[in-house]
Amino acid sequence: MKKNRTSRILFFCPLPPPIGGQALISEIVYMLIKPSILINTNMKNKYLDNLRAIAQVLYYFLFYKIDLVYFTCTRSKVGAVKDIILLLLCRLRKVKVINHLHGNEIMDLFDNSLFSKIILYAYRQIDTTIFVTNRQQELMPSSLTEMKKCVIPNCYDPVLESVKRRIPETVGEINILFVSFLMKSKGILVALDVFELIANEYSDVSFHIAGEPLGDEYMATAVIKEAFEKRLEVLKQACPGRFIYHGVVKGQEKIKLFESCDIFLFPTFFKTESFGLVNIEAMRTGNVVVTTNHNFLPDIVTKEEGILVEPQNTEETYKAVKHLIDNPELMRAIQRHNMEHAQNKYSPSAFERRIIDLFESFNHN
Repeated sequence: MKKNRTSRILFFCPLPPPIGGQALISEIVYMLIKPSILINTNMKNKYLDNLRAIAQVLYYFLFYKIDLVYFTCTRSKVGAVKDIILLLLCRLRKVKVINHLHGNEIMDLFDNSLFSKIILYAYRQIDTTIFVTNRQQELMPSSLTEMKKCVIPNCYDPVLESVKRRIPETVGEINILFVSFLMKSKGILVALDVFELIANEYSDVSFHIAGEPLGDEYMATAVIKEAFEKRLEVLKQACPGRFIYHGVVKGQEKIKLFESCDIFLFPTFFKTESFGLVNIEAMRTGNVVVTTNHNFLPDIVTKEEGILVEPQNTEETYKAVKHLIDNPELMRAIQRHNMEHAQNKYSPSAFERRIIDLFESFNHN
């Protein structure tokens, strides 16, 4: 990004680890705009880390001159406290604000309570909110009439730009992939159920899983980790060599894994899922996507890119995967389409150009 008059940017976003879609996009933006001040909001302890973030915000606003704030709004009312303090300080110091909305968590913040009215007042300081889909704009309260809205779809990991996969005409062994946090709400247990059904019916299908265990409102980290490991061990014993857990993958390891697979299964019902970055990464690497008709995912995955199923419906998800296995010509056609489609619509270069244009527009205000 060119050096410009707005050089004192405060970056208030989550960065990896852990590796998730929001953190990956935040990292891309961070490397692109090179802000002078960083407050990493990726949290291990939501109370202690919120206090740390608040202390950092107070320190920087007290001792530094800030021209622009870029932040990703919170996923919870507990986290909203730090956002409120950040935005009220921006109002006090007349600092411009860009908000990047990744999930649909914003819907839970405005419930007509006193606290939600305080949040709404603070949000009036936001100059521009970046949305990842057109429909996501509907989540923002209509009373925020002064807020500009900008739709910038997420991009796949730039490391995938080097992918040059050639999809063969013939189909031999089929590989199915699940990549995400190993959370109940991300669908890992549904995926294992589907994998077992497919494994019992087809001997030439293998299954790959990548990601790290993480808790949610359904199961704590330790609980889902134990459930996953026990279930995986049973499947490994029943089908030796066909179930492979890769842990967390990145770089060339990530490219190799995605390129080796044909079907990407992502049966998420995660409450704030809106884009599903792994879906477009799977497309870019030549995979058919089977995901859920949940929140804004239908805006990303249509029948041209794969198959949508109802959340937490193991039978329907199994039938969708089976349909692709039984129709190899269809599977191959979608694989080829997805590689071209992802490059045309979700390339890092297109994303970076839009982000740069947005930030540079603030230099001339």
